[in-house]
Amino acid sequence: GLSFAEAREFVRRRRLAYAAFGTAAAALEIVPVLNCVFVFSNVVAAALWAADLEDAGLAPEPNAGPATALTPRGDSRPEMRGAVSA
Repeated sequence: GLSFAEAREFVRRRRLAYAAFGTAAAALEIVPVLNCVFVFSNVVAAALWAADLEDAGLAPEPNAGPATALTPRGDSRPEMRGAVSA
């Protein structure tokens, strides 16, 4: 998996793309009545985007072991182990 610093750099390099996606997703979700559809379509769009990153070789390598969350100091938090499937 990525260290905290590596994950931060990965996100920093894609900050504009993430902000654009989030802005568009939020705008679609405030449309009355249609927001029920957009909530689900935004999740699908994010998954497809992640798949595209993986196909392009731009996604970080997955953890080989159990998933753990890292604090800024790099300490693993045992209460988060297993919270995310690998």
